[in-house]
Amino acid sequence: MSGTINYDLGPASLTSISSYQTIRNSYRQDGSALYVPTLASFGLPFEAVAVDQRRTTKKFTQEVRLASSGAKILDWMIGGFYTHEKSGNAQVIVPYEEEGVVSPFLWPTSPFRVPTRKSLPLVT
Repeated sequence: MSGTINYDLGPASLTSISSYQTIRNSYRQDGSALYVPTLASFGLPFEAVAVDQRRTTKKFTQEVRLASSGAKILDWMIGGFYTHEKSGNAQVIVPYEEEGVVSPFLWPTSPFRVPTRKSLPLVT
């Protein structure tokens, strides 16, 4: 979402541009190729491993410009720009036992709130 306001001050114009953006992205990746052999080397034999990922970004920007109206020989402009951004990255390893049953081991809680011990399809 963004908005622009222009003020005509006669010999100059003032422009203010504000914007705010929120992005949320969640997805599941098949991490079996990496995690199944690695966890097996520690005595944890899982059939498959998924990696649940969540990314978030919140961003605010503000720009202010004061510019000549162009009626003179010399055109000029002065201004400033501000941005503030917060980002997050969460990753949860979800191991699967036989027949696609989610193992409670390594996954006691999850930000995705998927019930444990329930058969879930592994998306690849």
